[in-house]
Amino acid sequence: MSATDSRQALIRVVHVAKRELGLDEEAYRDVLQSATGKRSTSDMAEFELRRLLDHLKTCGFKVKSARKSARKHDVPMDQHEQSRKIRALWLQLADMGIIRDPSEAALCRWIKRETSVEAMAWLDVDQASRCIEKLKKWSQRIIWKREAELARSWSMPREQLRDAVFNMARRHLGRGADITTLTQAEFAMLAAKHFEGHAL
Repeated sequence: MSATDSRQALIRVVHVAKRELGLDEEAYRDVLQSATGKRSTSDMAEFELRRLLDHLKTCGFKVKSARKSARKHDVPMDQHEQSRKIRALWLQLADMGIIRDPSEAALCRWIKRETSVEAMAWLDVDQASRCIEKLKKWSQRIIWKREAELARSWSMPREQLRDAVFNMARRHLGRGADITTLTQAEFAMLAAKHFEGHAL
C-alpha cells in the first residue's frame, strides 16, 4: 500500500469512528482540533491521522474486522439525537481532562448512576434531557472556573480571554486552542504563564 493509499484508509476509518461515536459536525471538528490541532483530516499527515485514531479509540471507538462486526452480542451505539448530544458533551469533558475514561461503557455507568437506567438507548425523552442538562452545567462550571482563574492570574477582563487563550496556546503548545479544548495539564501550564500584553 502506498503512503497515499495508507493515508486515505486512515481517513476512511476516522469517518467510520465519527459515525459510530455519533458525533455531529461541530463535536467532530472539536475532537480533531483537540487531538491534532487541526480541524480537517485533509490537512493532516499520516502520523497525525494515527494520533487522531488512537484518541478516537480512547473515546470508545473499536476497529472491527468483518468477522468481529458480525458477532450477535455486539450492541451498536444508540444514534438517537439526544444520545448523540449526550455523547458529544461527554467527549468534550473528556477532552478537557475532566473525565478520565471517555469510553461508551464509562458513559453508560454515569447514566446508570444518574438515572438508574442500564443503557442510553433505554432513556426516555425526559431522562435524556436531564442528562444533557447535567452535562452542560458540569461543562459550564469548568469553563467558568477556568475563565475566573485565567482572568485572575493574567489580570485581564474575561471578555479578552478568548483571543488571549488561543494565542498563548499557539505560542506555548504549538497549536491554537480555547478553554474547552485544553486538558487540565495544558490549562494549568498556561494559567501559570505570566501574561504578556502582546499575546493578544
